[in-house]
Amino acid sequence: MAEVPLRPPGKGLLETFTNELPNLRRFFKRRTGCAFTSDDLAQDAWIKLARNAERAEHAPGPYLWRIATSLVTDYQRALGRRQHFESNESPLSVADANGTPEDHVLATSELARLERTLSELPERRRAIFVAASVQGESTESLAKRFGVSRRMIQIEIQRAFQHCARAVDR
Repeated sequence: MAEVPLRPPGKGLLETFTNELPNLRRFFKRRTGCAFTSDDLAQDAWIKLARNAERAEHAPGPYLWRIATSLVTDYQRALGRRQHFESNESPLSVADANGTPEDHVLATSELARLERTLSELPERRRAIFVAASVQGESTESLAKRFGVSRRMIQIEIQRAFQHCARAVDR
């Protein structure tokens, strides 16, 4: 009885991916408008396909295209959130379409109070605080940007929090 050679795991997946790669890149580029993003999404598609090899084994082509469609949808959602956030005049402006007029007035008043409190901070401290707490920038990134130590960034954030806490107590 002759031994049947074992194929390397994922060989069929790799062949499918390699054959579809030019089409994937075109698909991603049409949807994102960016060749670099297209390459990144293609790489993400390969990683997801390889991680789900068992599920993809019977129909790797259609499974790969489901992954691609999902990646584009996720990318566009994230881009939409980013654009929405960047389009707001203030990172603190929040609108609730379901709220009552009273809720809107109260929220607007609270936001104005918070903005006033933040405006009382020294400019650098305010910028660091907003970048860290609202925009989620890391202390390491902020330290590089402001040319100070990570510890100084932590101190500035702590002082900004203390200022805001005192303002709430007033």
